[in-house]
Amino acid sequence: MTFGKSVLLPSYVRQAHFKTSEMKSNSFEFDCLNCNQVMRIVFNVLINATWDLKEAIGEKLATQAKKFYGIGLVGKSPGGGWPHMTICCCERCRTKCLIYAGVEEIYNSMYQVTIQAVTELIESEEDSHNERVNNCE
Repeated sequence: MTFGKSVLLPSYVRQAHFKTSEMKSNSFEFDCLNCNQVMRIVFNVLINATWDLKEAIGEKLATQAKKFYGIGLVGKSPGGGWPHMTICCCERCRTKCLIYAGVEEIYNSMYQVTIQAVTELIESEEDSHNERVNNCE
């Protein structure tokens, strides 16, 4: 699996897109990197995604993503919280995107989610059967 274009890249200064205490929207919208179809990821999908990236997106992709996004030994997301990742697929053109968010539990069951990256995934023949895809809305 290789990484293609990105809508966002990790930032230390990006503000949270979602806070449980200020529920303005329950999802994050972005345009498909190839066909501009609106894609949407529900924040609860990211909150409930396992913090174990190997389990969430597969061992090989987790290793590549940590290196690509510069996630160090401590493993924290640049804006705070722990990295959570999921794969979405565009319904129109079938482009796959890796969604990377920092998820921080600021109080018991109160979360803050900062989308850190949306990156196109370009797969090879050997990769196609090893991925875990959560379709975006």
